[in-house]
Amino acid sequence: MTLDRAHLRKELRARRRALPASQRIAAADALAARLLSLAFVPDTGYVAGYWAMDGEIALHSWQLRLPRGLVYCLPVLHGR
Repeated sequence: MTLDRAHLRKELRARRRALPASQRIAAADALAARLLSLAFVPDTGYVAGYWAMDGEIALHSWQLRLPRGLVYCLPVLHGR
């Protein structure tokens, strides 16, 4: 990763962490609504996501509103 890219990532993480909780929650709810409105969302099967860390937008709102037949999958990181 170049220094510029590393600096940009650090800056963006700091900006995300600085957002008030109410804004982060509103953004997560808006993202969940948008994802659920997509035409290709199946009723059954598997969907992959991530566990938000370090200011990333949370997917919990989306995860909790998925159709009952969808299994929410998280990646497994080894050696961390």
